[in-house]
Formats: sequence, structure tokens, C-alpha cells
Amino acid sequence: GAREEELVRSIKLYLRENLRQPYSLERLAAAFGLKPAALLRLYRRVSGSAPTQDLKAMRVERAKRLLAGHAELEVKQVAAASGFSDPLYFSRIFREETGMSPSAFRDSMRQ
Repeated sequence: GAREEELVRSIKLYLRENLRQPYSLERLAAAFGLKPAALLRLYRRVSGSAPTQDLKAMRVERAKRLLAGHAELEVKQVAAASGFSDPLYFSRIFREETGMSPSAFRDSMRQ
């Protein structure tokens, strides 16, 4: 219903505002007064995806904006600013989501 959709919108906003924090389903559920399994079921039912999938996409979107707009940042700085503690993991996820490495993406933005 409308209340559930509003709740999932609030959860997505929370994820976006806390991009740089390590993800914890328990902490996320507690922030909304839900049990982890209940939050996961509700989120999947309303959005068709999992919070981790959406968070990963949000982090990659932030990284794309940083890579495109801040040539002075190193890839590891972009990774950290986007919520990835491990630059190698970041590069792998970025490539999975975009089809190119962070540096190749940056180069493609320069043309």
C-alpha cells in the first residue's frame, strides 16, 4: 500500500544519505524500527530489488559523477567517497555495473 511505498522511499533516501557508511541490514532495520527479515521482505516486495543492490547502484552513480567531474581525484579517493573501502572491489563492481573500468570511464568522459 501507500504506507509501504512511502517507507521504502524513506529507506532509499536513508541509503543515499548514508552511502559512505558500511552497509548493515541490522542497522538499517533498526533505524526504521523493523526486524531485518521484515525490512528485506517489504523492500523486495515494493521495489523488486534488495537494499544492497540499490545501494551498489547509488554508489556507482556517485562514483560516475566524481570521475566525470573531478579529474584531480585518484580512483581510490573516488572509491572511498562513494562508500567503497576497497579500491579493487570498487573497480570490479564499477566494471560490472558500467562495462568499463573507472579510469576508462573517466577517459571516455574527456572526449
